[in-house]
Amino acid sequence: PCDQGTYGTATGGASRDVCIRCLAGKYQPLTGKTSCIACDKGKYSTEGSASCKRCPTGRYNALKGAELCTACPSGKSLPTTGGDSSKDCVNCIAGRYQGTEGQQDCVQCDPGTNTLNKAGLSSCVSCASGRYANEYGSKECSQCEVGKYQSRVGSVECVPCPPGQFTGVKGVSVCSKCSAGSFTSAEESTSCQPCLEGTYTASEGSQSCVSCTPGRYGPNTGATTCIGC
Repeated sequence: PCDQGTYGTATGGASRDVCIRCLAGKYQPLTGKTSCIACDKGKYSTEGSASCKRCPTGRYNALKGAELCTACPSGKSLPTTGGDSSKDCVNCIAGRYQGTEGQQDCVQCDPGTNTLNKAGLSSCVSCASGRYANEYGSKECSQCEVGKYQSRVGSVECVPCPPGQFTGVKGVSVCSKCSAGSFTSAEESTSCQPCLEGTYTASEGSQSCVSCTPGRYGPNTGATTCIGC
């Protein structure tokens, strides 16, 4: 009789040479049979198989009698074997991505990147300027806090505003300079202070104010120049 994985169409054959190997996508677990059986959904087989194999992780098969399983598209994954529908491929959750077809899981976004709180992405997106992400798997990038800025994209942290500059709002890509007549000597400032009476600064971005020279005075705060006596 014909072996497992083969079948015979002729009757009374004295040799196994008349036995034919089952086509890929079919199988025959018994001997002496005259036909092969189509593999079920979620399975596949190679030529001359005595059994079918479950589709591996990352792949599925929605048809009977398939010789190959279909890879899940990028942006999706399939962690189990034997998938029998394209619906078995699951979108990568927000904070994860998959750029390759036929994968069993998704990959966390690197620090400095995110998925814009979206699922099913094939790649992560760099944080915009004024934002950052300091962890793996970020769904969204965080805004820089007040007193800090970030001019670059894809950043993992924000930078304190230098002395003479400030920002009172979140998510900025550049700090503002103190206006003439005001100053800040500290880093990470959220506002500037007016020059005290008797002092002034005529330039923007000042870290300190200058005392009026002899023969001149400043009666008000926030002065940009001193007045002659």
